[in-house]
Amino acid sequence: MHMKLKFTFILICLLAGLLCKAQIQFVGAQNKLPIPSLNIYNEKGTLIGFTDKTGVTQFLDNGVKKQKLPLAVTVQHISYENKTFSLVSLDDKQLYFLESRPQVLKEVTVTAKPKEVVVLKGYFRSLETFDHQYKYFSDGIVEFYIPLKKGKPKYRLIIVCL
Repeated sequence: MHMKLKFTFILICLLAGLLCKAQIQFVGAQNKLPIPSLNIYNEKGTLIGFTDKTGVTQFLDNGVKKQKLPLAVTVQHISYENKTFSLVSLDDKQLYFLESRPQVLKEVTVTAKPKEVVVLKGYFRSLETFDHQYKYFSDGIVEFYIPLKKGKPKYRLIIVCL
């Protein structure tokens, strides 16, 4: 029993160490949401890391932890402005905010001619049988749209009663 208690205590300590690891997280300045797939480059332009779906930094295995601090990094994402940060520590929990890129779209006018179709409305009843016995039926109103030029006819069930 005493050995089991020691083992449990050691296991809890190890798991607590994993949960308390440093997190460098990037979020949007306006919406405070995590920024996934953010690329992180060192001052030489080499990719040294990225962010996961929670915006937390994942460094690549190229010796980032061994580099001299403070570490100048530039972050890049298609939806956010590029920004350079100076990381003074890789062990503390840190939160950085990025500004969204302005997305100004040109005005577009869309015009489309509606397709000419013939609309047929009708009533239907469908009887389902099994071994020559009626099991159930469904009925309702159906609309058929038949194009005047070319194309496949389409239909829509409006009311269905089972």
